[in-house]
Amino acid sequence: MGPLGHFSVGLAAKPAVPKVSLGVLLLAAWILDVFALALGFTGIERAEIGNSWSHGLFMSVVWSVAFGLLAKRIYRDYRAGVVVGAVVFSHWVLDFISHPIPFTSFSWHSWQWSYGQPLPCDLPLLFSNSPRVCLGLYNSISAVEATILEFGMFITSKRQLRQFQIESVKFVGTQVTDEESGAVGGNVAPGASCTTLESGQGLQIEQKLRASFADLAPLKGGMLAERNVVVKVAPVG
Repeated sequence: MGPLGHFSVGLAAKPAVPKVSLGVLLLAAWILDVFALALGFTGIERAEIGNSWSHGLFMSVVWSVAFGLLAKRIYRDYRAGVVVGAVVFSHWVLDFISHPIPFTSFSWHSWQWSYGQPLPCDLPLLFSNSPRVCLGLYNSISAVEATILEFGMFITSKRQLRQFQIESVKFVGTQVTDEESGAVGGNVAPGASCTTLESGQGLQIEQKLRASFADLAPLKGGMLAERNVVVKVAPVG
């Protein structure tokens, strides 16, 4: 599958791990192709021996586990490791569904509704001499249909991520105002009422606000678009 199809998995995974940056998830989704390019450039992988080190099932599992453990160590979070590892392995799953890619006759300039010649499976189970597997989706649809499929996956994932971003910001703002009976200035959640603060309450609320928005900071770090939130709290009396 092409880059857009793989990147859509990285976008879709973002809500599950807010502390992992979107760039890391996109790289994880495409890392097997990065390996394929690097190994092909060095001559380790060639057309005649296949791409077992980058796209073989066994090595894909190895890379997925390795990057999952690395993410767990970096982010100190078990879920981050599981999700990053799953995103890496999703590359092989999508390629297993779509490969091989036979669109050599497709022209981006003329946008032809043309089909490539069906090709044999190209994903090794183990190494170069092992059986090769695939489902061959792209052997049975046109290049235009494949392109539409990948664009559809990407746009759907991007919209879901955008909705998650909006809901997350609203949730944190509402949670803070509700906990303090609406004693928050600036962007106040709909329906929240403001109350007068007793002496000394201002410092307590400020500490809670800082903690709440500190939880939001990792989430915003990977967003495509960020929103500035200004909160002012001052004791009265």
